[in-house]
Amino acid sequence: MDIPSIELVNRAYSTAQVYPIKAVYRLLSAHFLGISVPGISLTALFIYLNLLTIPYSYLLLALLGALLITSMHALIEYFLSLNAIKPVINHITVTSNRLNSHTNTLKTGIFLRMRTKILISFIFLTIFPVMLSGIVLLAKSYETNFSFLKDFIWTAVFFVIILLLIALGGALLLTSNLQEPIEELKTGMLAVKNGKLATIENPYSDEFSHLFSGFNHMVDAIKEHDQKNEDLLNNIFTMLAATLDARDPYTAGHSIRVAKYAGLIGAKAGLAPAQLDQLRKSALVHDIGKIGIKDAILLKTGKLTDHEFNQIKQHPVIGAGIFEQYNMTNELLSLVPGIKYHHERFDGKGYPEGLAGENIPLFGRIIAVADAYDAMTSDRTYRNSMSPQEAISILRDGKGTQWDPEFAQLFIDLQEKELERLNQNSQIAW
Repeated sequence: MDIPSIELVNRAYSTAQVYPIKAVYRLLSAHFLGISVPGISLTALFIYLNLLTIPYSYLLLALLGALLITSMHALIEYFLSLNAIKPVINHITVTSNRLNSHTNTLKTGIFLRMRTKILISFIFLTIFPVMLSGIVLLAKSYETNFSFLKDFIWTAVFFVIILLLIALGGALLLTSNLQEPIEELKTGMLAVKNGKLATIENPYSDEFSHLFSGFNHMVDAIKEHDQKNEDLLNNIFTMLAATLDARDPYTAGHSIRVAKYAGLIGAKAGLAPAQLDQLRKSALVHDIGKIGIKDAILLKTGKLTDHEFNQIKQHPVIGAGIFEQYNMTNELLSLVPGIKYHHERFDGKGYPEGLAGENIPLFGRIIAVADAYDAMTSDRTYRNSMSPQEAISILRDGKGTQWDPEFAQLFIDLQEKELERLNQNSQIAW
């Protein structure tokens, strides 16, 4: 069995969707004309040949009656066709999903608005019995010579117009009451599609109330599911960071503290919540590339040789490669700049690429400050930790050379306020 192309499936879908409308066109054109034109033509010929003795005006009434009956047939056929195409549409949708790895790429759309369906159906069903009765009454007047009925033609026309206006008003009132909640649901679904998970108000007391409640339950379930996934992902990143730090007892908790400091800088700099979350995740795994560094080098207590130091300098590239070599989501790939560039210097003398100034990605510049501060205030195999005041002094001296001056100053301000608060608390305790 040949596998259909995506274009063929889309064409089949569009053809199936317009089938009910095509059925209406077929009945009102070929079907109507194919029967009415020959029938009226032959009847007119028979009247002309005196084979029939009926007024020619009956032909007009017959044509109007045939049009009314055909229109009713077309209306019924339309709604029957809507039900008939449902299995076909479902089959085409399944085929499309199979061809596109369960991703629906069908060019869906509104082929005939519900408002139009209701207006046409409501108006036609209202005037159909009146028009058909009028035709029968006119035919009867010719047959029995009820000439007085002819005087009421304009009255009948006026009555039909009034009835038509009432039907139109009723249809518009009905469609507006149906259309409004549908539009609200569409707006809500579009918001969900764009990532905004917000419930919608439910002021309805009919079947729409169940639809709105179902929509809101769905949104709440998605929120809960997303929160669980987010918590799980955060826990995985935290455990991964702790696992990395556990290789060296001197760096225990380093990645978690760097993530905390980077988050403080990002918040002070006015980053959006989503960007802050990405920054913290990037900081948690900023040293993931050290997995690729041998313990003999990473845990060496003595001075590193130039070759060994060059090996250490490869960890940002190794870390970035871990994320880039697999089909990671865009959310995870956004962590790469912080991993790869947190050892770049603002003056361009850092590594791995020697980027300078704002050419260094944002996450790299922020994590560089946080990473340096925690490294200075933590014990290492080759030195003891510095005091916060000493580390702040080095950060201040390195603004604009080693670190981004804006982010370095933001962090200095934050740490000085924290130190001031701690001093005040200690004085109160005394």
